[in-house]
Amino acid sequence: MCGQSNIILPPCSITFTRYNEVMKRILRLFWVLILVIVVFVISSQPVEAAGKQPQEYLPLTCDRAKGKYMPMTTLVLVPLTDSLVVHVGATAEEIAKLLFFDFAYVHGNNVAPLNAILHNGEIAYLSCSYPDYIANIVTAGDTGYFVLGVAGTLPVKEVQEIIDKLNISRLLQGELVTTVDQKNTTIALANSKPCGTLCVGLKPSSEGISKRDYKITFSEPTYSKSVRQKELVSFSVKVKNGGEFPIYAEGDNSLFLASTVKGISSLYHSSWIAPSLIARISGLLLPGDETAIVVTMGAPLRPGKYSETLQIKMGNTRVGALIPVSFSVENDNYKLGRIVSKDGSSYANFRKTPDLRGTVLGKLDVGSYVIIKGVQDAWVNIETKDGRVGWVYRPFISERL
Repeated sequence: MCGQSNIILPPCSITFTRYNEVMKRILRLFWVLILVIVVFVISSQPVEAAGKQPQEYLPLTCDRAKGKYMPMTTLVLVPLTDSLVVHVGATAEEIAKLLFFDFAYVHGNNVAPLNAILHNGEIAYLSCSYPDYIANIVTAGDTGYFVLGVAGTLPVKEVQEIIDKLNISRLLQGELVTTVDQKNTTIALANSKPCGTLCVGLKPSSEGISKRDYKITFSEPTYSKSVRQKELVSFSVKVKNGGEFPIYAEGDNSLFLASTVKGISSLYHSSWIAPSLIARISGLLLPGDETAIVVTMGAPLRPGKYSETLQIKMGNTRVGALIPVSFSVENDNYKLGRIVSKDGSSYANFRKTPDLRGTVLGKLDVGSYVIIKGVQDAWVNIETKDGRVGWVYRPFISERL
């Protein structure tokens, strides 16, 4: 043992101190070696010719089935520090590839927090072919942000061109932060705030995305021209995006089919979004793509000929010509009744049993036609045009059509 035998030994504390120093040197050499290997792997990535998209390093958001996409309305500028820009004097595309390799492959993520990188006046997109197709941001994939990393001095002209092309109406400034969980390290966008000195000379668009040059065409609708009293009308119209910007299913500028009737459409069906709002397109409609809006309309129960005008709308703006719809309802000799108002009410409760305490199955709007199946005291047994059977309090039904 140290200091307790006839052999002269150094004190234990001196031995342990030297041992710790040796181990620290070994660990330092080990980490230096690891760092050299990482730098060599990153720097050895092949560099494509300038102007081409580095497709092998793009985010996996080109699959339209993945993620939720919103129209870009906000530009977020992110200063890139010297620690991120590892190659001084490299092209924007080289820096983009290096950064994306670091974000997505070294750290195990499959998305990047940037849409593009701007360096010495050059821009390299990290998204797909369309600049307006959002690369998924790790912390905010459905915000409508276009996130631009800026290395060096901001070239105002190039950034203003992006703002004008995409009709960006809001400018923010953010930063990249590193977070660590149990599985991996994530570099993400954070701390967005009003853009300060970084945005000097830039002007947001006063028109916004509603003024983009959308080119939308749609086909003649297909539907049955004649239906029976209890049948439903299946309606379909094809919509094609012939412009250069994506068209969205959600948000302020979404594309949808609507009625021109103010209030409740006579063709309203419970599957509609609202009494005069029929249906939106499903998913993202990219330039050149086509989709079909397929909806169900509730044909009126009262026999006769019916016509209504529909429209395709983007946000609050009608697109293209109006869509006339006309068909006839054939008589099946049902005994009909019509919901009327009592004491100023706008609807009648539709109940499961002939009792004021009966479960309410729904509400029938004043003016709606129903099939009368029978009467029990103060209650009328009815069937709605979509096949539901129940009871309505007799004062709410008139047999005079």
